[in-house]
Amino acid sequence: MATDRVVSPVFVGRGAALAALSAALGTAVADGPAVALVAGEAGIGKSRLLAEFARTTPTRVLRGTCTELGGDGLAYAPFVAVVRQLVRDDTVPPGRYRELGRWFPELGEPTGDGGRHRLYEEVLDLLERSAGPGPLVVAVEDLHWADAATRELFGFLARNLTRPGVLLLATYRPGVAETGPLLAELTRGPRTTTVRLDRLTEAEVGDQLAAILGAKPDPAAVRRVHARSDGNPLYVEALARRANVPRTACATCCCTVRARCRNRPARCSRRRRSRAVRSTTGCSPRWPTPTTRCCGCSSTAACWSPPATGTTSGTR
Repeated sequence: MATDRVVSPVFVGRGAALAALSAALGTAVADGPAVALVAGEAGIGKSRLLAEFARTTPTRVLRGTCTELGGDGLAYAPFVAVVRQLVRDDTVPPGRYRELGRWFPELGEPTGDGGRHRLYEEVLDLLERSAGPGPLVVAVEDLHWADAATRELFGFLARNLTRPGVLLLATYRPGVAETGPLLAELTRGPRTTTVRLDRLTEAEVGDQLAAILGAKPDPAAVRRVHARSDGNPLYVEALARRANVPRTACATCCCTVRARCRNRPARCSRRRRSRAVRSTTGCSPRWPTPTTRCCGCSSTAACWSPPATGTTSGTR
């Protein structure tokens, strides 16, 4: 199970959330095992926050992801990924964790009489021993997609971890009925931190656009993108990437429209030319005049050469 995701390189507007996760880790080290829950809608930046936390903290972060497979999902998928990282690092001694041999045969032949409880105890012992040299973060992404066995194991660990230095972290989307009982139990814990990611403000959208485009965007463009995205960082990035296509290909799109219009001046009205731009670039441009800009981008109308003499410009 792959645990790494492709996340946006841009990190804005989440300073308080990052500080809350760092504080939760400090609690786990000073007071005992702790839980951190990161809640937010799709595209709000949960994975990006986790990636930044993993990048900036000196603590080891083991990540596993629940997968939307339908039905009850893949049993224990995120914890299999976590244990796999420990096995690859040679921190799991063969013969000690026989029930984990069900996941990784190199750990030994399962005894067959331990059952699920024995498996949970071995995962618990492995995580606590792995936190001996230094703090350990066990992060489960997309807990809302977790199967029943994963939810049960997560709750078992939250209740039974005793060694300081272990932080259980989970990201999830609110409102999923299956995770309701587990989340209700976790939030009642004395060392549980809940971080709720809100949508970006207009100023934060401007910062994100500036980081993506490499230049400070026009305030009007920031307002439009903020309104269309409703402050969701994933949508902001999608709009920024899409809007950047006609900026870099402005002359090309205009030349394409000109080529389409050159041989049919009587029918090439302003509306038809705008449709041609949309079909070529996906943008919805303001039609250029000597005083406007082509496709709303930074290139001037000079890149547009009108069709042959006699072309009907149209009135719409």
